[in-house]
Amino acid sequence: VYPEECSYLIENIYLSLEYYLDYTFLKSGATFEGPTYYRYGKYFLWPFVRGMQYTVGTDYNLIEVPGFYNSLYYIADMHNNKGILFNYSDSDETATVEADFLYYCMKSGQSDLAKYYVSELFDETKLGPRSILNVMIYADKSMFDNGYNLKNTNVYYENSIDVGVMRENWTDENATYAAFKTLKGYPFKSHEQLDHGTFVFDAMGERWVSDLGKEDYSALSGTG
Repeated sequence: VYPEECSYLIENIYLSLEYYLDYTFLKSGATFEGPTYYRYGKYFLWPFVRGMQYTVGTDYNLIEVPGFYNSLYYIADMHNNKGILFNYSDSDETATVEADFLYYCMKSGQSDLAKYYVSELFDETKLGPRSILNVMIYADKSMFDNGYNLKNTNVYYENSIDVGVMRENWTDENATYAAFKTLKGYPFKSHEQLDHGTFVFDAMGERWVSDLGKEDYSALSGTG
């Protein structure tokens, strides 16, 4: 009904998302806001990308920015083998994997990573009940074959926010897992905290050293 107004609106939404992707998904794939807010941002990005593909036939390579596909590995690396996150910045420890990850894995040809996410989505002891319908939409049968083989057990994401992970393997819930955030830079970006140098350490199925986590927003604002 209002083609010029709609065109103007969509163009500016697209430009703002370009800025968001360039600002948030750093070239290595890591994000300074932490893995929980990584998922939060992608939750709103996904409907726009698919909506553009269905309505105009293309997303104009919106997600072809440096670091976006690397971020799919980043979010896997931030989980230990029991589905608990390294909760630096404003992140929680609760696992954060959703079915739209499968689409991005397929689009980027990362089949082993897709199989990893399928195994996470179906493991209710780690993530709670998930919608089988969503998996049916985004997955194909190859993702259910022969398990997965993620080889990188030691990784360092170097950006303005630097995080590293060392893990014994990807499958044993009792495996040793350590993750750390370096002292590089200053915590001036959104959802960062004064937690440079923080780390977590897991072994024998337990988290022995944990980040204390973020302050509750409501409690903080309630005190003035």
